[in-house]
Amino acid sequence: MFFPEQTALVPLTGGAIDAVNRLGPASVLLYAVPAGLVVVALRRIRWPALAVVAATLVAVGVTMYAGSPLDVHLATIALAVLAISMAAAAFASGADRSREAASVTP
Repeated sequence: MFFPEQTALVPLTGGAIDAVNRLGPASVLLYAVPAGLVVVALRRIRWPALAVVAATLVAVGVTMYAGSPLDVHLATIALAVLAISMAAAAFASGADRSREAASVTP
């Protein structure tokens, strides 16, 4: 999961890296479950924005576990952070209250 040539440069990380690498499939679950919970937490935003958030989180997972180059993985993390930030900002601002307004009848 980790990039050996980059992590070898950081002192005192060998034990933690080995522990995470030994997790195997459990490591995937430890990423996928919280990522899924983020998507569930943002379920009230418009579906295209939710799809972008979900797609970027999937891309982060794929680049993390498929051995993609570090720059690609970091770029997907940046895109996921941007997508989640924009979705959370729209959610917090109340920009998507059209569903609530439509469901209220006088």
